[in-house]
Amino acid sequence: MNNNINVNHFPENELQALAYLYLKNQDLSGKSPTEIYDIFINAYIELCHAKKAKKYQYNQ
Repeated sequence: MNNNINVNHFPENELQALAYLYLKNQDLSGKSPTEIYDIFINAYIELCHAKKAKKYQYNQ
């Protein structure tokens, strides 16, 4: 018998958490699930770029 439990957790990292908090504070009235997904993904990508830029800035 296999007793392993595979549980995926959200958020997986601080960037997903921040993107979720951003999304949570938006007015989503009238938005479709696809539009909500796009808002989340765009926030996440923007945060990833910002983190990468900060990392580069600090390594200079």
